[in-house]
Amino acid sequence: MTIFPTSDLTRPSTLDDVQRALVALQELLSRDKPLSTVERDAAIFRFSLALIALMSIFERMLDREEAPSAQERPLLTLLQQDPDAVESVKYLRICTDAYTQATNRYDEALLHQLFKYLPPLATELRAWVDRLQELPPLSATLTPTGTSPDDATPRPFSSPKTGPRNGKLYN
Repeated sequence: MTIFPTSDLTRPSTLDDVQRALVALQELLSRDKPLSTVERDAAIFRFSLALIALMSIFERMLDREEAPSAQERPLLTLLQQDPDAVESVKYLRICTDAYTQATNRYDEALLHQLFKYLPPLATELRAWVDRLQELPPLSATLTPTGTSPDDATPRPFSSPKTGPRNGKLYN
């Protein structure tokens, strides 16, 4: 299953990219039989793609020097005012680095350990995708659409006490 078409690797990531990677990951994780090493590595790779796509959306929005567009304001407000959302982004950023290092080095022991955390991490990532979809749509180029930031009602993100962040990623 193709996650990102080769010709699209240079374009900005979108929520559709994150969702495609999550669907591919869910297909692998929902199998009845145990995954082979190759399938396990494919699941980790797909999860890494989803994380990287989501992080690139956040980074693109937060690293901009000009004022945020009408589309960006609700998400930026969420990230600036909700400590749980900020902690979730930091947590996912750490996970992105861990998964990327494990796959780049092909660290078998680390890959095996990280695989155990895919279901709760995928749930965390899915929560972000769902939360972002409640905000005014983000285009691939993040251009304004005239949507008022008042249209999005901010709600707190999941508490770190109830989310998968309490699981230990490392011994």
